[in-house]
Amino acid sequence: AVGRDDLGLTDAVRAVGGLLLLALTPTEVLGLNAASFAVSAAVLHARLRARPAQDPSARSTPWRDLRRGCTHVLSSPRLRVLLPVAWLASAVVVLPEGLAAGLAAASGAGPTSVGLLMAAGPAGCAVGAVVVTRLVPAARRELLLVPLLLLTCAPLALVALDPSLVVLAGLVGLSGAGSSCFVLVQTTVGREVPSHMRGR
Repeated sequence: AVGRDDLGLTDAVRAVGGLLLLALTPTEVLGLNAASFAVSAAVLHARLRARPAQDPSARSTPWRDLRRGCTHVLSSPRLRVLLPVAWLASAVVVLPEGLAAGLAAASGAGPTSVGLLMAAGPAGCAVGAVVVTRLVPAARRELLLVPLLLLTCAPLALVALDPSLVVLAGLVGLSGAGSSCFVLVQTTVGREVPSHMRGR
């Protein structure tokens, strides 16, 4: 539950960041972002408590963890297919944010449209995550995995048709909604990976 809520919050914050570009300059938005990190650091410093270090004899090396993780993924037919597809989809879903300035210029829109395009994907993902986790019954969610993975990629192929800015933002938002599949990927990986191997 924490992971699902974190994904939605992260996407909502990214969408707000994109919308801020409609009203502020990039330098001002970056300044706000830097200030948010300073506030976060202060809160963490004030609220976190010291904990005893892990027993050195129980520690593993990064290479050993990597070898164990790869062995586990390769031995699981579901993870062997799921993880590479999810990695590809995650690479695709961030493309519009990286190309927002170029896409906005190509559509003949002004600089403020960059913020709209940058906000569309995260906003779509936040809405998609809410729909998947709150409105779809748990027993049916896994059936949505493949359609959502396709929705992550398919709308972006239509960018080649040189759509208007509004249609382009809609396509990016649809792709973002499809990226809510990562909520399902996270759940599936959590079931398939033993607890002692998670977070390594």
